Amino acid sequence: MIVSKTYIKKCNTIVKDSNVNLSLNPIMELNYGKMITRGLLYFDHTKIAHMVNEKVYPDISKLHHTLKMTNCASITSKYINKPCLTSEYNDTKERAISFDLIFFIIPTQWDDGRGFDYVYDLYEESHRSVSTNASNWYQYKNYHKWDTDGIYDIDTLFKEYDLFTSKKGNISKLIIGKQHFEYGNENIEIDITDFFNKIISNVTPNYGIGIAFAPYYENIKTKKSQYVGFFTQHTNSFYEPYIETTYDEYIEDDRTNFYLDKDNKLYFYASVGSLPVNLDDLPTCTINGSEMAVKQATKGVYYVDVNLSSEEYETDTMLYDIWDNIVYNGKKFKQVELNFVTKLSEEYYSFGIPSQVYLDNNVDIYPSLYGISDNERMKRGDIRKVNVDCKIPYSSDKKYSVDGLLYRLYTKDGERQIDVINWTPIEKGFNENYFYINTNDLLPSRYYIDIKICRNEKIINNYEMLQFDIINDITEKSN
Repeated sequence: MIVSKTYIKKCNTIVKDSNVNLSLNPIMELNYGKMITRGLLYFDHTKIAHMVNEKVYPDISKLHHTLKMTNCASITSKYINKPCLTSEYNDTKERAISFDLIFFIIPTQWDDGRGFDYVYDLYEESHRSVSTNASNWYQYKNYHKWDTDGIYDIDTLFKEYDLFTSKKGNISKLIIGKQHFEYGNENIEIDITDFFNKIISNVTPNYGIGIAFAPYYENIKTKKSQYVGFFTQHTNSFYEPYIETTYDEYIEDDRTNFYLDKDNKLYFYASVGSLPVNLDDLPTCTINGSEMAVKQATKGVYYVDVNLSSEEYETDTMLYDIWDNIVYNGKKFKQVELNFVTKLSEEYYSFGIPSQVYLDNNVDIYPSLYGISDNERMKRGDIRKVNVDCKIPYSSDKKYSVDGLLYRLYTKDGERQIDVINWTPIEKGFNENYFYINTNDLLPSRYYIDIKICRNEKIINNYEMLQFDIINDITEKSN
């Protein structure tokens, strides 16, 4: 399982019937009723596209993308998605509850701008916080108008919204998702997988995503504007918006635990100077004279699915998987012969009494981490492999490659824990458990790693197994 983050590159809020620009504001404030506003955001997809080309993500159908934005109201309580007090600003606005937001495709490139507020400061003659340049309700950049004011008119949004929500299976060309907010303090977590994958496949151009109240709400008139606010990339906090990309491929090498009558995976690793590399073509694999279908898990990692019957093979038999067609940068290398030993299927399948595997899994193990030092200070840019060694306490130093390990990466805001990577399976290699931390995806902060062990219906949490700091150059130089 690979998790990556793409932070929002530019963001703006446009106000109906106004030419102001709010792109520097740390909050995207969406309104309906007395006042109507819509949000624009843009992300750079080229990092993920590069990872697809490099075959870190070899199968695009296994990619999932989620847009995440933190609600400004949610940080006032550690209990998200619970009722919160109504917030009023003078007699003009109040926090909205029970509504839908829609997410739509922006049809053309747009410029960011430098506006901060839409209200002129009565005590400041220069009004530097107000700007009418670049994108606003009327134009996508200076002297270039949208085809329709506000990007899309209300009638078009009504039509596309009806198509999107239709039970007849119609698909809107403009609206890519919607999210319901019961209390109004929920965070944005919207699946944009289909839209993002079309972008990196060059099917759809990337001009960004627009956010607005569903058209039924924009058509309502109220005495006070109903609003909801989300942090933008200009926030001076940890709550920058981002797109979370996950690759649904979990490495689980069964070479040391190959059971008969079970679906197993055998892996082949290609590396040069300890770095994973892609071969020119898929290698071939032969087991006992039968050619297997080879697939690629990620960059430099190939595998075959193998299920051998206990009616044809005996237990404790050493078999060989022979890998050939190993070509790198035009040079062909000699074939590689690997091996595995079959194990009794009854040790895996247990009916009646506990199997030996069940008994072995009841033995307590204690994880330890290395690859990042405890309390290490790192600059952004490193990609670290974190190994998880599993040992039986008060025994030999024997390490185990085990199933059922998960890790969680998070930071803290006071007593509140903020998930950076939620519970994610730890890869199970030939003789190791490991996962990768890409510090490019982490904002400067202190981070913590928890390890969870799930074995035989037992869950054991190991808290704060590791903590480290991501720093920036400015902070380090000032110290």
